Amino acid sequence: MLYKMADDAVVKGDTYTARGLFHEAAGCFHIGQHIYFIDLEQKEEAQNNARLSYKKAIELYDEEKRPIRLDIPFREAGFNFFCFDGPGQGEMRKDMKMVPDYEKAVSSIIDWFRRHLLK
Repeated sequence: MLYKMADDAVVKGDTYTARGLFHEAAGCFHIGQHIYFIDLEQKEEAQNNARLSYKKAIELYDEEKRPIRLDIPFREAGFNFFCFDGPGQGEMRKDMKMVPDYEKAVSSIIDWFRRHLLK
């Protein structure tokens, strides 16, 4: 329902409202996907809808205020920086399993920031 309301707001030219509604829809899809333990197709659909909603939300920002997405390498995969998904979580769930040494995943993010943003 929030996603449709956001689409309707875009058609009306109300990008401020649309942006907020797309963000809310992304959050609802993200939380909703946690209940799908048996039906993995529904889980994947909810995750895809969360990603699409978030993408549509950030596209509605003015260029200078638009959130950015950075991929941070870790074990042949990347991290979604803006919304931290670690190994086996969120967008990473389908590409990578949970790891017992999760602190190494977090350390790789800290190291990336040290190298790239603290120059």
